[in-house]
Amino acid sequence: MSERSKLFNKEKTSLVKELYTEAFRSWRSYILENNFVVFSWLCLILIALAID
Repeated sequence: MSERSKLFNKEKTSLVKELYTEAFRSWRSYILENNFVVFSWLCLILIALAID
């Protein structure tokens, strides 16, 4: 591979990573904030089942 193609691949990978991070950052926090009680109860039930 030439240096130019390596640089292009590195830039492309960096761009995709940045787009993914920006697009899904608010989506994850929205789900956690709005479903935190359900998530907490689900974790508690799973822990109880694991102990039992």
